Amino acid sequence: MKIENSEILLIDDDCNDIELALLAFERSNLAAKVQTINDGEVALRCLRDWSENGALPDRPPRLVILDLKMSKVDGFEVLKEIRGSGKIDQVPVVILTSSRMSADIEKSYRLGCSAYVVKPVNHWEYTRTLNSLAAFWCEHNLTPLD
Repeated sequence: MKIENSEILLIDDDCNDIELALLAFERSNLAAKVQTINDGEVALRCLRDWSENGALPDRPPRLVILDLKMSKVDGFEVLKEIRGSGKIDQVPVVILTSSRMSADIEKSYRLGCSAYVVKPVNHWEYTRTLNSLAAFWCEHNLTPLD
């Protein structure tokens, strides 16, 4: 798998959450291209290849949405890789997870997340939350590449 040109990179190992997210983005007025990676280990390999080999697409994504609780490699390791990359370390990373544990919140911010959001359990709230995140980070937030 290779990271392609996209506005949003969604990294989550829950196929249901990925499907809900893609449906939410599709139903929104946001014209963002979304790429998904459903495995933390694959995400690490892609990110390392992306940053080490100069295999960057035209520009990095405007937003990475990252789950913490993934099998094999968790979101903390993926976040460390992003923040330590040197090439994509300024890309906003929003943690979107089911964990409300203060230790997870503190560790996420210590590792450099841009925001920490708890996944809503209600489908409508989940859709609304994703649309709000995407609208802010992809339409309103300015980056050095803008």
